[in-house]
Amino acid sequence: MKRIVAVLLVAVVGAAFAQDPPPRFELDTRDIRLTPPPVRQPQSIQNDILRARVNTFYGPTGLITVPHAYVATQGRITLGTFFAENKSVSANYGLIDSIEVGGAYIDRTGMSNKSIANGKVNVIPANFKNIEVGIGIIDAIDAINQTFFVVASAELAPTSGMQEREVVGLRVHGGYGSGVFREEFIGGAEILFSYKVSVIGEWDGRQFNAGLRYARDEALRLQIGILAKRLFFSTTYAFTF
Repeated sequence: MKRIVAVLLVAVVGAAFAQDPPPRFELDTRDIRLTPPPVRQPQSIQNDILRARVNTFYGPTGLITVPHAYVATQGRITLGTFFAENKSVSANYGLIDSIEVGGAYIDRTGMSNKSIANGKVNVIPANFKNIEVGIGIIDAIDAINQTFFVVASAELAPTSGMQEREVVGLRVHGGYGSGVFREEFIGGAEILFSYKVSVIGEWDGRQFNAGLRYARDEALRLQIGILAKRLFFSTTYAFTF
């Protein structure tokens, strides 16, 4: 009799578990996202990329043809090539922390080619935050058209920590230029979407030019855009001598 009861009890319990299996606990991972920590660029790379030491058509570092206030990094050489209706090859050297010197070879369509010498001094006013001033000369020996310029550069939307905060950086430039700039106002702006990609625009005293800039790293920078209503492409490569 006891054996019969035991067999019946086992059968009942087995049937119960067969109909209603014990609850299972599962972890729903669909809403779990692993966010990697922000990638921080080394400070030297940030400075060199964000200040974008890119050679202009005439040589001095700047936008497309218009210089900005910043100068080549001390002890570094920037080699530039520029391809448009006219072409140029240029080089700048950061002589000290606030001075760059350089030159360019200008290949002019329908006119004689010329070599020119350039220089720029960077001044940081003591009472103005995020503003720097550049004073310089293009074509010092007047081979084509000797040009003096003064340009102020300012960060309206600070670029420091830009990648971590996912914000857009904005830098503006404005000043005056003689010679190739026709004694007119010159200036421009840079909208930085990341440490590497930015959109640039400038007014060269006669017309508006614009382009897209890509800084691959602290050495190589590329630009493509419109200059004088024609396509241009330029490269700048920086290295320590």
